[in-house]
Amino acid sequence: MKKEILCALMVAIASGKLFAHQDQRQEIIKSFITSLQLPYLSQEQVGHIAQSIVRYAKEASIDPFLVTALIYRESTFNPNAVSATGAQGLGQIKSMNFPDLEITDAFDIAQNAKGTAQYLKKMLLLWNNHPKQVEYALASYFKGHNGFKRDGCVMDQKTANYVNNIVDKYQEVRGFKSVTNS
Repeated sequence: MKKEILCALMVAIASGKLFAHQDQRQEIIKSFITSLQLPYLSQEQVGHIAQSIVRYAKEASIDPFLVTALIYRESTFNPNAVSATGAQGLGQIKSMNFPDLEITDAFDIAQNAKGTAQYLKKMLLLWNNHPKQVEYALASYFKGHNGFKRDGCVMDQKTANYVNNIVDKYQEVRGFKSVTNS
């Protein structure tokens, strides 16, 4: 089943047919985040996160549901999250990547969503035409591209769990019905 999901995602990325229903996708993402009942987010922030994800995923030509699933796994949509390793914001971006991603404030929702989409796109392009493009891109997002390659592109259990969590969440978000469309 996961292979079918990943194949469908790769076809959608390659075809560029991800944005036919941009407003609908934004509502689905907003409804998904709202359903989590996260006490640290206002409805205004939820709307801003959903809008930013869709906008910057479109700019990067990647599926906004994949970006949503990745951000869920990285920070559970907490724009103020900081990891033990110092990664910051929604997409848990490390400061060494800020200049390339034009991030001046990692806790700014729009800047971090844009940086997350750009960095994920970069990882997808590094594995372009590889049969495991999406899995390897997600593993590279998690471990760093050079770190993943240095490990021989073999996923340890922690990395495999990370990738599987995102793929599972992607499937959940993709099947989610917005409050306005249910």
